[in-house]
Amino acid sequence: MKKLETIVTLIQKPTEVEFACPYCKADVSEDFEEFLDDQGLSWSDFSDWKYEKIKCPFCGVEIEPEYEFD
Repeated sequence: MKKLETIVTLIQKPTEVEFACPYCKADVSEDFEEFLDDQGLSWSDFSDWKYEKIKCPFCGVEIEPEYEFD
């Protein structure tokens, strides 16, 4: 009997967001769900990980992010 190969992909939702604001230089570290709420976003906004802008929670300036996964 031939063994069939099964590939399982585990997808993990982010739990934390970290970034440094390029304007006020603040180090931001937030729970991912709180980050979404604070930004007025939902998980579906990140389907292609190309969301246009986010706001720094300290100075309020809009930032064009690039995403990196750790």
